[in-house]
Amino acid sequence: MKIDVCVPMSCLRKFKKKTMASISQKILGHIRPYNLIRFTQIQNVRLYSSTDAEKTIQQALANRFPKATIEVKDVSGGCGAMFEVFVETKEFAGLNTLKQHKLVTNTLKDQIKEMHGVRIHTAVPSSP
Repeated sequence: MKIDVCVPMSCLRKFKKKTMASISQKILGHIRPYNLIRFTQIQNVRLYSSTDAEKTIQQALANRFPKATIEVKDVSGGCGAMFEVFVETKEFAGLNTLKQHKLVTNTLKDQIKEMHGVRIHTAVPSSP
């Protein structure tokens, strides 16, 4: 299981010299011990459906690469500032990674203006 935990910096300042275990116990102290999640087990998880921005990016890529496998993920926690994009299409055959990424960024140039960042992963499907 993967879970994001956000703790205000004002809370963490109180615990400068304490261990993560003592911090988690203090912050989550009202929860019974058997319900505590160890900080070493906490990773990212999405507890929400696709955002509008994800859908917009997905649609723009699907229009440009109609036969592609496309995945878009908001990696900013749902605020729409950072995205991870995966595009796998035969159109990338014979192109180096830079040219593949340029095709994707040119497709998303309007959406990229509104973002903090985007991670692009591209691939050519393996032959069956």
